Amino acid sequence: MIERLPPAERRAAHALLSRLKHDLGKYVAFQQRWLGDDPDPTELLDALRADLLATRRGPEGEVSAVDVWGAARPALLGERPVDGIHVDLRHDADVVELTAQVSELESWMPELRGDAPSAACLERCRALALNIADACRRLERRARSQET
Repeated sequence: MIERLPPAERRAAHALLSRLKHDLGKYVAFQQRWLGDDPDPTELLDALRADLLATRRGPEGEVSAVDVWGAARPALLGERPVDGIHVDLRHDADVVELTAQVSELESWMPELRGDAPSAACLERCRALALNIADACRRLERRARSQET
């Protein structure tokens, strides 16, 4: 848990979680936020594809939400140092939830990329994207509250 980390690890965790909140949390549901509660299926599909398949866009190309998470995950689980410091949040409830949400999202990605994703796929991908965004915000907020 973030709250139990020593001060140096909390600072490193906050830096990492701030990047995660921006890179994943902000953009995993970016286009969807403009849609209403009952969006047109074509508009929803376009928004989901933009948000989930091209979460990060830049000169190097597009990176999916699953791959953005995959790049951050080792540092959150203590497998790779953050600014020279190992941070292990593998047992943090929000990290566990985030891991599960992204894993489920990954299982829907082939259908989302396909020609005619089902209504169930669109509905579940939208819910997962919103849950992932919320989990990223919660993690960053908790880390920020622990800064000394």
